[in-house]
Amino acid sequence: MAAQRWIFEPTGRHVHVEFNGETIADSKRVMLMIESSYELHYYFPAEDVRTDLLTATGDTQHSGYRGDAHLYTLTVGDRSAENAAWTYPETLGERPDLSGYFAFTWKAMDQWMEEDEVVLGHPRNPYHRIDTIKSSRHVQVVIDGV
Repeated sequence: MAAQRWIFEPTGRHVHVEFNGETIADSKRVMLMIESSYELHYYFPAEDVRTDLLTATGDTQHSGYRGDAHLYTLTVGDRSAENAAWTYPETLGERPDLSGYFAFTWKAMDQWMEEDEVVLGHPRNPYHRIDTIKSSRHVQVVIDGV
């Protein structure tokens, strides 16, 4: 069996996610988890997540290479999404430390934004192509230190 290849790194992008008209997570410190060419997730620092809208379900989902994800139901107003968020209090072995981060089920959310653009389908993979996107933030391009 081939070894699992992980990438867990800062995106450098401002990412936020919305559900039922509320911003659930908003961060300029979001991490991108790439587990394969088709499995990408944003992980938000807990400080940048509306944890007051999350209720622990008491359920866990075991992964042989990540550990036990603790699942949460997201409730905003009259809408709920069961098991829509997860966190890993502990990570197995020499994997990236996921403690202190929350991730969300992409399809359960109403809208995802990178910088000032809506993102459809999944996070962009910077190792497959580079997209320019609209941003209201200052952008600086540095090549060979210049």
